[in-house]
Amino acid sequence: MNIIFIADFTYDDRDKLLKCLWDNSIIYTSFNKPEFNIDIAKKQIELDNGFADNICGKIIGVQIYGNNTIDAYEYDTYNGIGLIKEIIENIREQKFIEDIDEYEKIDEYNIDSLITKMEI
Repeated sequence: MNIIFIADFTYDDRDKLLKCLWDNSIIYTSFNKPEFNIDIAKKQIELDNGFADNICGKIIGVQIYGNNTIDAYEYDTYNGIGLIKEIIENIREQKFIEDIDEYEKIDEYNIDSLITKMEI
């Protein structure tokens, strides 16, 4: 088992994770080119008791919603050892960059606000 901790992932982060896992999955379950649709994907997961198995024509093989951990074994077996961990780390890195950008916007606003107050 290869358990990865994702308690820090919000519901939106988990949606991003599902999309990234789907994008990187190489196992198709259809001869037609599959297309991702988050609403359809979530319905499929709900019907499978929260397990993301065959999602929009690709095999995912993980439980994303409802748990604070993911067992990466099945996904990594199909798509490459360590891929799911890499995808999760990339999402975390992107979240960090977005948080810094947001902090800088807030800080910039506060500085502008202080300058305006000082000028009055």
